Amino acid sequence: MRRRQQVLLTITYLLAGCATDPSAPDDGTTGTGTAGNMGVGGTGGVEGTGGVMSTATGHSTSTSGGGAATGGAGGQGEGGSGGEVPIKACTNPDTWTPTSLVDAPSERAWHEAVWTGTHMMVWGGLGDGLYLNSGGLYDPASDTWEATPTAGAPTARFDDVMVWTGSEVLIWGGRDISGGGTASGARFNPSTKTWSPMSTVNAPPPTYEPEGVWTGTELVVWGDDTTAGARYDPATDTWTPMNESSAPSPRDGYVMRWTDSELVVWGGRACADGACPYVSSGGRYNPSTNVWTSTSSAGAPEGTYWASGVWTGTELIVFGGRTCGLATGCEVATGGRYNPATDAWSPLEPNGAPSARHNHSGVWTGDRMLIWGGGGDLLDTGGLFDPETSTWVPTTTEGAPPGRRLHSGVWTDYGFVTWGGVTSEGDASNDGGVYCPP
Repeated sequence: MRRRQQVLLTITYLLAGCATDPSAPDDGTTGTGTAGNMGVGGTGGVEGTGGVMSTATGHSTSTSGGGAATGGAGGQGEGGSGGEVPIKACTNPDTWTPTSLVDAPSERAWHEAVWTGTHMMVWGGLGDGLYLNSGGLYDPASDTWEATPTAGAPTARFDDVMVWTGSEVLIWGGRDISGGGTASGARFNPSTKTWSPMSTVNAPPPTYEPEGVWTGTELVVWGDDTTAGARYDPATDTWTPMNESSAPSPRDGYVMRWTDSELVVWGGRACADGACPYVSSGGRYNPSTNVWTSTSSAGAPEGTYWASGVWTGTELIVFGGRTCGLATGCEVATGGRYNPATDAWSPLEPNGAPSARHNHSGVWTGDRMLIWGGGGDLLDTGGLFDPETSTWVPTTTEGAPPGRRLHSGVWTDYGFVTWGGVTSEGDASNDGGVYCPP
């Protein structure tokens, strides 16, 4: 129970942008609200009024952030490779174009997003301290939004898993209105605009911050405060538990990516016995053999929390994150490059890298890693890293959306699209931008 209280206070601190110590005693109470298939934060009886208030901070509760929003091309999550994506409408390099506010989803942070090949779909999250089960489909070609239906949608939640399979969006797990993890999900078909449930038989246990990747045939969900995980096959609507032997230690705020043959986990915060060390260890999971192997720690970056990670086709590149609690000044601007073929780490070039940050976007463009946004300070800066030349170039700030964290960011046929998150005003937002790289 103590961990749940701390989690809720941490969320409050992040969304509100407060200087109040989030470890202060929680005198707040859980607000009333409707769970089930009720969204949160809207009107007309579709969305409920539940939330969490804490008098320790005086604000309502709120990576994706960060680290977390998922999305990317070719069915990969954020940071996945998914193959090189041709840019269809990028005529002005190193420029930003704002996303429309007309019919955009309500303001939110800690939501998820994926690229379907034609639209960016955003879903869930926290807005004004309320849990959401609403979302939207954004078409960069026409700069238009269309709402996703709430009928049949998963229960309101944030920090869930969201992947694109090539024909459906899968949503699983995350934190629901109870304040705890949930072991449920649903499938969304953008062609028919309909939701269908996912089986829960043999599903992974409910956790606060699970991570998930799409392998091309299965959704793999693993981690948080457990070594357990499972693989979901949408063709049969079945789960297969993962072997836990030799799995990495339980952790949260870690990087997890698919390499085209293996799942790679690295970093994060491994809380146990009252301590929460930041770890530089990891593991690789082969679904074909159901076997885990450890990643080398020789030459690995310093252990971080809420870092970004991208798969280039040959390497996992990690960047940024935090090395301590919620105090400012714990962010880093360093990282590393991991080659699973040789089980070896090499340093990430620091010269020209973006400033230190966490809860930022990190995506693979097909030939470069793009970093944007994040905190401690709410940033509108970023950079592009070319692994072939080991060089960085900055992204322009002219026309960029206001600095933010806990936003979503996906690579699309039209460039990098970021949306939502906590802005410099300390509130959740529903604006964004499309960035055309140089």
